Amino acid sequence: MKKPIILVLLILIAFSVDGVAQFTEIKRIQLPDNHLIGSIMGIDVLGNSFLITDMQEQVFLFKDGTDELIPLNPEDCFPGFDFKPIHTFHLADSSIFLINASLPGYRFEADGSCRGSVEDDFIQVPPGKLAVDDDEDRNHFYTLRAFPNQPLRFKSYQETGRLVGESELIKPKFPNFINRFESGGTAVHDGILYYMLPSGAEIYRYDIKRNVSIESIPFEPEYRTAIDVDISADPSQITKDLDEIRDDHYWVSSMFKLSEEYVLIQTHFREGEEYKYGIHFINLKTNEVEEQYAIFEQSFSFARDNKAYRVFDERMEDDNVLNPGIVVYEFTGN
Repeated sequence: MKKPIILVLLILIAFSVDGVAQFTEIKRIQLPDNHLIGSIMGIDVLGNSFLITDMQEQVFLFKDGTDELIPLNPEDCFPGFDFKPIHTFHLADSSIFLINASLPGYRFEADGSCRGSVEDDFIQVPPGKLAVDDDEDRNHFYTLRAFPNQPLRFKSYQETGRLVGESELIKPKFPNFINRFESGGTAVHDGILYYMLPSGAEIYRYDIKRNVSIESIPFEPEYRTAIDVDISADPSQITKDLDEIRDDHYWVSSMFKLSEEYVLIQTHFREGEEYKYGIHFINLKTNEVEEQYAIFEQSFSFARDNKAYRVFDERMEDDNVLNPGIVVYEFTGN
C-alpha cells in the first residue's frame, strides 16, 4: 500500500557559524515510496518541482505537495533507448533536459510527459560544468569541457541541445587535477558566466553576449590555500599526491546562483580525519567575495531562488522509512 508523503513543517531554526551565512530550515520533505530510491546522485529544483537522479540509473520527478514520484524514462517515449542517466535539470521554461551516458539524452515537459529527443551531436557534461540561463525567452544552457593541455571549451546550447555558440576560455594550470575531477562550478547571471576550476584561487568571468573574458575575482579563503601543484599523471602516484593536497589545500566542489544578489560557492577540505565544506558568497552587485563565510560538515546539494537543499536519509534508523528525503533551507542574507 502506498504510504502518503510526510511533510514536516518545522519551527524556524536559523543556523550559522560564528554569526555568518544565515540559513533557516523551513521544511523536511520525506519522499514518497511508490518507487524506491537507492542513493541520490543529484537533485535540481525549480519552484515546487524536484528532479532526483538516482545512482541506480533512475530519474524521478516530484512535485512538492503531492504523494508520488513520477519516473522519467526515455524508453517509455523512445523504445530501445539505452538509459544511463548522468544529470537531469530544469530549463528556464520549466521543461526538463536529461543528459545520458550513451545516447545524448531526452527532453520532457514540466509534467514529465514526453517532449522529444536531444540533438544527436550533443556532448554530455557533468553537473558542475553546466549552467542554466534563467531568461525564459532564450531558454539556453551552457557547458564547459576540459581537454588535456588545452583551453577550456565554452558551449552555448538551445533547449534541444543544438549548439549555437562556442569559444575558448582559459588554459588550466593543473591539467591532471582538472581532468581527473569533475568538481569546480558554473553559474550564470545577467549574461555573465561565473566559473571556477577545482583548484580554486580565482573566479573567472565570461561575457556571453560579447564573447569575451572579463576581469576575474580573487578567491582566498583564510582556512586553506588554493592548490598550487598538479597531481601526477601516473595512476600509482595519484593517491599519495591527493593526500598531500588534502592536508593543506581546499578544492572547489560546486557553485550555484543562489539569488539575484548572490552566487554560492562550496569548497571541500580535510581537517584531521574529517571532511568539511566552506560556504562563500559572491556579491553580484559588487562582484566581490564577501568576507563572511561558514564551515559545515555536509554540503548543499543544490541552491536556487534564495533556497538551498540537502539530502537526508533515515532508513538506517527507522525500518518504516523506505526512501531518503530533502531538507529545504531559506537564505536570509549575510
